[in-house]
Amino acid sequence: MVFMLEVTSAFEVVPGGPPDVQLVTGGDVGYPGVRVLPTDATKPIGPQNIEVRLPADQGLQWGTATQPVHRLQVPGGEAYPGQLSADGMALTFSDVDLDSPPGLEQAIWVTVSACRDATLGATSLSFTVGKQTSASTTILVTPGTSVAPGEP
Repeated sequence: MVFMLEVTSAFEVVPGGPPDVQLVTGGDVGYPGVRVLPTDATKPIGPQNIEVRLPADQGLQWGTATQPVHRLQVPGGEAYPGQLSADGMALTFSDVDLDSPPGLEQAIWVTVSACRDATLGATSLSFTVGKQTSASTTILVTPGTSVAPGEP
């Protein structure tokens, strides 16, 4: 006799937003993220390991060049410090509490900006929560204004 056991996750991960995150090349930071939705409000999600990855060759960075930010923000003001990967493209966060308050949707996000030479257009980060991966809020990168020497 063979029994089939189907394991279902206590949550699902979906892109954050709307609205989209607007980034200007060489400009201020934005906060792309995801929403973690419990599939059964009576069961805890439990602490999760989370990896957030920048898109390759798009010119995004954690925080800004002068002020890098390596933390994950969760509701209620809790910030988790991240471990930066050797290639600088990913942050890993350990034992993130997604059950406060229990049974409710949680929005989580990171801080990024677009370098001056960032690729223009739409992109997103990759969030892996436990074993589930989702794109972040859509990020729209637009050109910054530049002033040449001698111009007002």
